[in-house]
Amino acid sequence: MSDIKIIAKYLPQFHRTLENDEWWGEGFTEWTAVRNAEPLYDGHKQPKKPMNDNYYDLMDKKTMKWQANLMHVYGVDGMCFYHYWFKDGRKILEKPAENLLRWTDINMPFCFCWANESWIRTWSNAGNGNAWIMNDGRKISLDDDGVLLEQKYGGEKEWKEHFEYLLPFFKDKRYIKHAGKPVFLIYKPLSMPQVFNMIKYWRKLAADAGIGDIYFIGENLDKKYTFDARLLGEPAYVFHKYFEGQRVIRYEDAINAEILDKPQDDTYYGAFSGFDNTPRMGIRGNIVKEASPSLFKKQVLALIRKNFDSGMDMLFVNAWNEWGEGMYLEPDEESGFDYLKALKEAKDNCDTDDIPSSAPLLKVYNDPNAAILNKYDKFWHILDRWMKLKEAGKNLSPYFKIREINEVAVYGCGMLGRHLIKELERTGIKISFLIDQNAEKIESIYDSFTSDMDFPHTEAIIVTIPDAYPSIYMKLREKTEVPVISVEEVVMEVSS
Repeated sequence: MSDIKIIAKYLPQFHRTLENDEWWGEGFTEWTAVRNAEPLYDGHKQPKKPMNDNYYDLMDKKTMKWQANLMHVYGVDGMCFYHYWFKDGRKILEKPAENLLRWTDINMPFCFCWANESWIRTWSNAGNGNAWIMNDGRKISLDDDGVLLEQKYGGEKEWKEHFEYLLPFFKDKRYIKHAGKPVFLIYKPLSMPQVFNMIKYWRKLAADAGIGDIYFIGENLDKKYTFDARLLGEPAYVFHKYFEGQRVIRYEDAINAEILDKPQDDTYYGAFSGFDNTPRMGIRGNIVKEASPSLFKKQVLALIRKNFDSGMDMLFVNAWNEWGEGMYLEPDEESGFDYLKALKEAKDNCDTDDIPSSAPLLKVYNDPNAAILNKYDKFWHILDRWMKLKEAGKNLSPYFKIREINEVAVYGCGMLGRHLIKELERTGIKISFLIDQNAEKIESIYDSFTSDMDFPHTEAIIVTIPDAYPSIYMKLREKTEVPVISVEEVVMEVSS
């Protein structure tokens, strides 16, 4: 029998909030989208319906007791709650976890995944937004970016406030730990430009608070960087890597694609029970069709082996209750308890020596231009925000002034680097020197260095190559202790 623990992702969107009442209409919860779903083609199985019309409310203690009992019966070892923390410490959907902290008689082991992205009114209208916030049909002016809750991270003051909110959860005896460390996932780690600085600071705060350390897991990273591990969460990972540009794929193709790569150290491979986010996204949604409990069992068996081969002790499953995305283990009218039964059978009856460690090779669509497109999408996002600041008569100096940074070095002298240099010159922030791999070719009034050279002290280094920021950060960390900041953070943190 495998010793790997099964952790299910948990969505706390099944209760009313004042914000959702205001934005989407009185009584809005996740069930609203689920009930209103419509089939988009012949054979499209929508809407999904919970067994016995169990459209539950997470404010009801009986609901969470029922969920806790169900998870233990069917071999789920814990829930990974999505956690929402926005600019200035704004929270939403926090009540189920806060209630669980008070309801100590409910045996529901849990951890958090910080869903660190802005909430927006119209997903397609605001760039990198949250896919499950639906368009309510109201017109939005071109000057309105549709942001409902803005994801800004601040600095050590804000990071400490966030940590102190989480500390009572970390100390709870039910909180899931790895080697004694509270497990904390970050959904989009590289969307947080100073994530490495925050991790370092939180580790210090954890030691000072007497809990030792935190076990950080970053989702869908190409490598773990300063995280303790990474999670390749599904189906996002296979959609991006193998099926870029496709809206509808077969479940069996997706789960075969999951296990093509050889197991890698410090990597968790996530399972998923299905996917169909058309209740949230309509015709813009993605669908993984033809899922079944038997194929789900096959996937879980294979991924237990893959995690076992990687030396990992948890299997994250998407999801316990993502009804609006067609990913759930809870019983429904179509399959009853069959997905939960398949999970338990896979967990209880597998022997890691008997599990096949590879799947048949699968020819899948892979867009060779995807990395280039992602790079330029990030550039567009930064430039769009920067232009809006200029149109509002703002510049970037407030970012530096509030942090008492008077001089900086600029890393990268490409397009964004040249714009940043001009802006800093106009705003009175001193440029100490430049860092660029082609330093000897740069004609500038400033001294130029490559990253391998010894360079003078400065108060901060601003990296203007956003898609390469993580690797640049790690390299500079070996040479300097000053803040290494992405230009993306500078632009995004200034209020318009």
